Amino acid sequence: MPKNKADFFIFSACATLISQEPSAYTFDVQYGKLLKKNGKDRRLVMAKINLAEAVKLKSILTKRIHELEEEIRRVAFVTIEKGEEIGPISRSLFDVEKELDEIRADTRLLDKLMYRANIDHTIPYQEKELTLVEAIELATQLRAKARMYKELGSAQKEEIQYGYADNTTVYQVALFEPEEYRIQALQLEKQAHKLSNLINAKNYSITLEFDDDKYF
Repeated sequence: MPKNKADFFIFSACATLISQEPSAYTFDVQYGKLLKKNGKDRRLVMAKINLAEAVKLKSILTKRIHELEEEIRRVAFVTIEKGEEIGPISRSLFDVEKELDEIRADTRLLDKLMYRANIDHTIPYQEKELTLVEAIELATQLRAKARMYKELGSAQKEEIQYGYADNTTVYQVALFEPEEYRIQALQLEKQAHKLSNLINAKNYSITLEFDDDKYF
């Protein structure tokens, strides 16, 4: 149900269109989109994406920004012979800069919405409620710890060290039990995978008010 007057207006507009052309339109309640049944969508003011989609979109926008920066370097200069006139340019420096500014503005908005969601929403983990930002960092730390424990777990308990004097035998002795660290590394990886799955599931349940029509 609509939560305010603006939402009520949007839903009313959708209902009117659907009633007029029921075979042509349907309404996606989860994402607040009026969809054409032929596959093309008409995104409304209430356009939303979930947090998982936002994470993917952020990657797309970052890649596009890098591409436009490279394009600026290409279109900013032209090589001609002395006295030769510059021919028509299909895409000017101004055009590229304008698109880049728009994408950077969308990136800032998306970042703000994602950061807010990661702070405001929580997931249960080991009898605690972790904010998403804490959970993401914890998953990263668990993987880093697992990598270190794997390295220790692959070591020999006692290993001869070569390169010393012929009459001297030198050993490197582990001050820990490698097998114990190998087992702990596997457990840490499982914890990281479980936590990542919880984060991903939560991301699909969180919606952000962001119009991604220009990118999808």
